[in-house]
Amino acid sequence: MSGVSTRGVSPSSTTHRGGGTERPPRAHSGSAEGASGASDGPPRVARPGRPRSAEVDQAILAAAIRMLAEHGFDGLTMEGVASEAGVGKATLYRRWPSKIDLVLDAIRSMKPMVDIPDHGDVRSDLIDMVTGALSWGGHGDYTEVVSALMSELRRNTELATVYREQFLAPRRAESLRMIRRGIDRGEVRPDVDVDLVLDMLIGTIVYRTTISGGELTEAVAERAVDQVLRGIAAGPA
Repeated sequence: MSGVSTRGVSPSSTTHRGGGTERPPRAHSGSAEGASGASDGPPRVARPGRPRSAEVDQAILAAAIRMLAEHGFDGLTMEGVASEAGVGKATLYRRWPSKIDLVLDAIRSMKPMVDIPDHGDVRSDLIDMVTGALSWGGHGDYTEVVSALMSELRRNTELATVYREQFLAPRRAESLRMIRRGIDRGEVRPDVDVDLVLDMLIGTIVYRTTISGGELTEAVAERAVDQVLRGIAAGPA
């Protein structure tokens, strides 16, 4: 799978499987419009296309999630997703021009962005963040999908780059900002490695979700935060 996006391809041509290009039909040479480039009647007004169906979008994303969970990234095909969702391939490609685009949106549909709180103290903020991350494991196919994605990221540099830049980076930046607020308020030592702190907290959730199968509760989130704070707090934790 190349994962190459078809964005930027001129809408005036359609590429066939065989590599040929279909051009839109020209106007008949005998018509006034075909001969002079202008029509005797009033100019035509372009009609908007039909609105995109949210039901179709959800059917496609759900089919992609099922295929990821059952067959992994390699086993997911655009043709298979279209068949599973009961839509035509043209409908699928109009929405997601590449497999990577589809997979990222499927993951987003499973894992909405967790709100980054600001309660005025770093402990409450961190507990809320980790507790919110726990909800990501509530989806029935989540563990299988995450396992398939993590396996593919190690060998698919294009997917890894897009995932980290478009999906992970914005969420991570918000979480790091929350820890830095704790530093600014004097709650966290200024010399701590904020990236490592975040990895330690979210790593607990990822490890228990995908590897150990350990308990994941709000009490676990609170204990994880308190353990980390004992090492990074500016004063008594």
